[in-house]
Amino acid sequence: MYDFEKLKAEIQHLPLREQQIKLIGAKANYLQTVMPSLNDEIEISFAEKCSLEIEKIKELRKLGVF
Repeated sequence: MYDFEKLKAEIQHLPLREQQIKLIGAKANYLQTVMPSLNDEIEISFAEKCSLEIEKIKELRKLGVF
């Protein structure tokens, strides 16, 4: 489901800013659905998903997306 090499190949032709935006979004989605340290799918709490989405928005704001 989450293939970093595939993602890199898909975004390599994009401008760097667009690559960052895609990576930030993919990271937020990944952290909201998978617990990386356990390498197993685990449900993340609603509150944590909200926190991750807020962090994503903050990162995108730094890039001037919003």
